Amino acid sequence: TLSRELRALGYRKLSARPRHHAQAAGAVEDF
Repeated sequence: TLSRELRALGYRKLSARPRHHAQAAGAVEDF
């Protein structure tokens, strides 16, 4: 599903920047 793909991409991004994790999680939930 799209959410799964976005979560995978977000996880990769947050992996490099843990601080962005909060924003990524919020974006996925809003999506």
